[in-house]
Amino acid sequence: MGLRRTVAGPHPARARGGGAILLGIAITDARHYLIPDEFTWGGLVLGLLLSLGGGVPGFLQAVLGAGAGLALLSAVAVIGRWVFKEEAMGGGDIKMMAMVGSFVGWKGVLLTIFAGALLGTLIFVPLSFKKKKLVPFGVFLAVGAAVTFLFRDTVIDWYLRFIRGS
Repeated sequence: MGLRRTVAGPHPARARGGGAILLGIAITDARHYLIPDEFTWGGLVLGLLLSLGGGVPGFLQAVLGAGAGLALLSAVAVIGRWVFKEEAMGGGDIKMMAMVGSFVGWKGVLLTIFAGALLGTLIFVPLSFKKKKLVPFGVFLAVGAAVTFLFRDTVIDWYLRFIRGS
């Protein structure tokens, strides 16, 4: 239900535009460990413009989501640098989450970061036992963002029911 409603429903331009940008980010980050500004800043502008279709409330949610994404990953970068004494989060990942936030809002940012971190941990921790490897976190954030965009409400509802025990 979520996929069909999102892609063919009220937000097809957001689904297509956001999906194309996420695909570009994932491929580029996997190949070059780099997320170009054209994707992040261009995607942020696109997300904010498309949010205007939801009126002022839609635009405010997009701005709040962009701010939340930027702030959360900036905090992770600062804390990571302090703990590990080296760069723990690239600037592209931080800007990417601002872009993602403009498409999914602040709740979607939380879900995207959780999903991306979980997926990245499940895949990269086993591969990293032999030698230290760079993690193209943007790949996992892109997958998490796509899942969030398509199934956010379903996942959040399930989680809240799980927490409440109902």
